[in-house]
Amino acid sequence: MPIIIPMKDIPSFTEEITFDDTPYIVRFDYNARGKDWYISFLNRDNEIIASGIKLLLHYELISSYPDIGLPKGELWVFDSTNNLSNPGRNDFINERLSLVYYSVNEL
Repeated sequence: MPIIIPMKDIPSFTEEITFDDTPYIVRFDYNARGKDWYISFLNRDNEIIASGIKLLLHYELISSYPDIGLPKGELWVFDSTNNLSNPGRNDFINERLSLVYYSVNEL
């Protein structure tokens, strides 16, 4: 079953999320100037695996970084309204958008 990643109503926060039985520290940052969300992955020792991946609509976000320690599945931003505009500050909170992870077993 896909993981719908929870978002908070603040512009920068960190969550510990387990993907495919591996825990990651996941950081979310909203850039007000560019009006974009970014995601970063760290290991449990707070070492950066990948930083500043821009959340784009209907685009697989992590498979273009093979073999650096990211989750092996796919991460997508989906729009429930077919608006097709890139993620805004409140679009995850108002449930227009969802950040969804599919494990390797689901692909």
